[in-house]
Amino acid sequence: MDINSFYVNIQNVLPHVTATYKSVNIVIKIKQLNYQTKLLLNSLYLPGLSPHITDLKIGVSMILFRNINPSKCLCNATSLVVKKLLNNIIDAKILNGQLQGKDI
Repeated sequence: MDINSFYVNIQNVLPHVTATYKSVNIVIKIKQLNYQTKLLLNSLYLPGLSPHITDLKIGVSMILFRNINPSKCLCNATSLVVKKLLNNIIDAKILNGQLQGKDI
């Protein structure tokens, strides 16, 4: 069983509705990128990069893979648990580190 299948199985146990989030794609010169290229780039799963589409539920734990805001302890390897899911916002609680228990 791969990690993605394991993650899906965990999410299926949780009672909440799944929210889907997509990465942001910005093309500076639209003529240089055709539809098939965009589909190909969105389908790649590369080590160290998050997938183009991510499904989340309330109660799911997450680990940050990038330093988003070090001054607020949103650093690489910070564990979070999802509290609320909005259209473009994920409300979470920090599970480890100096600010453990703090909502972000």
